[in-house]
Amino acid sequence: MSKIEEFEAIKKCLSIIVSTSPLYKNKKVFVFFIKNAKAGGLISKAKTNRYLNAFHDIAQQQKKKPVLAKAVDVSVMETQRARHAQVFTESIVDMAVSNKEDNEYLIVSAGGDGTSWEIQSVLMTQSLKNKKTQTVLKEKVSFLALALGTGNDGADGKTLEESLSFLTAGKAFTYKKAVMIQTSKDMPEFGSKTAFSFNIASVGIDAFVNEMTNKTKSFLPGNFYKLWVNISALFYETKYPLGPMEVKLYDKNNDCFQSFNESILFCLLGASGKRTYGSGHKILPGEENFCMARQMPLHTKIQNLSAFKEGSHIGKPFTHLDFASKISIFYDRAILLQIDGEVAALDKASFPLTMELVDFHIKKITK
Repeated sequence: MSKIEEFEAIKKCLSIIVSTSPLYKNKKVFVFFIKNAKAGGLISKAKTNRYLNAFHDIAQQQKKKPVLAKAVDVSVMETQRARHAQVFTESIVDMAVSNKEDNEYLIVSAGGDGTSWEIQSVLMTQSLKNKKTQTVLKEKVSFLALALGTGNDGADGKTLEESLSFLTAGKAFTYKKAVMIQTSKDMPEFGSKTAFSFNIASVGIDAFVNEMTNKTKSFLPGNFYKLWVNISALFYETKYPLGPMEVKLYDKNNDCFQSFNESILFCLLGASGKRTYGSGHKILPGEENFCMARQMPLHTKIQNLSAFKEGSHIGKPFTHLDFASKISIFYDRAILLQIDGEVAALDKASFPLTMELVDFHIKKITK
């Protein structure tokens, strides 16, 4: 199948799926399918055929249902370079803000967590520009992340079929939280002192695992997260020697209710609890959205590698889980920051660093 044929097939299938969705009843809907052909779920012909077949099968099922939308216009955009999804999203926001008609705009991320993060980062920063833009995005723009990457921790659904079911079985729209990360100096990797996470943001060994996984993936396709988890347990501290890290936890009233000052392997804040990263590692298995792991002997670290994957680290003496609306981190050494799989290098001048829950003014689908 040629690229043109693939795009036409996606347009046809998405048009049927969206036009029969109760979510867009009596609306004219502009759908933007932003595809990253280098995503883990699209890198081979077999995987591409599988995702096309899934779209076709679901569209055929939906074809039996009545058309509810007034009209559906689908555009397919394929990224050609890093941060290209951001360029596409900026154009979509401009279109939504400048259009005076009562239309809906659905952005579909067809890639992995990186593609999803790029799109949502633009939506978040644009919504903060002014009240008019925020109102338009809040009322007219919805977002769906398909499970077409390697890990899919930030996707709506663990499989492509489950992701698409949000369109076919969705009942309503809701608004989620994001994590705003602010450092004391610009992060070249993110272009400013401020960045946003829509899944989990963290500092420490897990950011190093992400960094090495991304580097390996750049020249050798596959999921190397588990491999780097094992390797990092052995030598992370030789590259990034630990020192005392002060971490303060704040409630929704901005009152500090807990603080730590000790050597820490990692600490993180999620947009909510019950979240995973690193291809399904259950780092936040419960309602708590904060997790911290203290420095531990090598044998303890190795013995508990699977605990962080399975979510059985709850209650262990080397971990602390809690709910926090904000955390602040003070540190005087080099360390890595991970934001939804994207990594930035920090040094002493980057601190203090804060992570804080903020409103994300983009509609998400609930079932």
